[in-house]
Amino acid sequence: MRAMIAWVMMICVAGCATMQTVTGSSLELQERIAAGELLQPGDHVRITTSDGSKHDLDVVSVTAYSINGKKDSVPVKDVFSVEKREGSIAGTVAVITVATIGALALIGLEAFKHGSAGGL
Repeated sequence: MRAMIAWVMMICVAGCATMQTVTGSSLELQERIAAGELLQPGDHVRITTSDGSKHDLDVVSVTAYSINGKKDSVPVKDVFSVEKREGSIAGTVAVITVATIGALALIGLEAFKHGSAGGL
């Protein structure tokens, strides 16, 4: 029971960060990346290039010419769209609150079952 509750809590917390599409034309995105405004080392991004390829990167460095991950690099001039992992504090608090209430309800139900079984 405890393992199940811990597993549910971890899933809820892990799911609080979502990929958000960065708005702008491909030219605007390329300009913002080259200027160092859009991406920073440590960002997790999904980049779609003009040929339709998708690249999931944990950004290590960004130059005016390339976005570099640990295993992959994408030329800035080929960037068509960018999705960036964004965390939501309000969403995280809401999910954790609901998960905690659910866990407490499960614990209460389990305690009730054991308590009423002992009286029979």
